[in-house]
Amino acid sequence: AFLLYEDGELKIEHYADRVTDKLPLFVYSITKSFIGLSAVKLSCDKGISLDSNLGDYSKNLKKSPYESVSLRNALKMQSGFNKKFDPTGEFETIFLGKETIAEMRARKAKLERKSGQTFLYDGNDTDALAQFIEDVSGKSLDKYVRENFVAKAGLQSSIYWLRDKSGTSSGRVGLMATPRDLIRLSLRYIDIIEENECVKTSFGEMSNLDKSNG
Repeated sequence: AFLLYEDGELKIEHYADRVTDKLPLFVYSITKSFIGLSAVKLSCDKGISLDSNLGDYSKNLKKSPYESVSLRNALKMQSGFNKKFDPTGEFETIFLGKETIAEMRARKAKLERKSGQTFLYDGNDTDALAQFIEDVSGKSLDKYVRENFVAKAGLQSSIYWLRDKSGTSSGRVGLMATPRDLIRLSLRYIDIIEENECVKTSFGEMSNLDKSNG
C-alpha cells in the first residue's frame, strides 16, 4: 500500500498484491511511535518528570533491569542495555508463544554502559514504556491507546493489537490498521503534540538535549 496525504488531502493511493483499502496492515515498529507518544502524554498528564526513573512509578519495573532507567532515556532508546536485535527470536516469541514478552525482556536485558550516552535500536526499551503506561494509568496498553488515539481519530474500521500467550499487548510491534486509518491515527498523533504544550515541550527538549552518538 502506498498513500500520500498532503495539505489535508489524500493525493495518491495505490495497492498491489491483493492488498485493498479494507485490509488491516501489520505496521511493525511504527507501533513504537504510538507507545512513545503515549508515554510522554501520560507523564505530562500525571506530572511525572521525564528524568524520573521508571522503577519509581512502575511496580512491575521496580527491581527489574529498568528500575534505574529514566523515562527520557527509555524514550530515546538510550537505556544503556546491551541489546542484540534478533527478529527471529522476537517473532517466535510473539507468534509461536515460546515465551512471554516479560520473560524475553528479562532474558535479553543486561546493563553494559552508562544510561543516556549511547543510542541502540531495540524493542526492549519500548516494552518497558508499555509496562510503565499500564502501571501508571491502571489500564491495559491497548485500552490506553484506544482512549487517547482511536477515540478521537475518527477511524472507519477496526484496529487490532497483537498479544503474547500471557495476554500482554506488545509495545514494540503489534498495531494493525487499514491504510486510511493509519493516516487518521497519524493526524491524531500530530494533534496530541500540537494541543498539549507539555508534550510539545518534551519533544523539543529530547531533540535539543540529545548529545548521544545516535
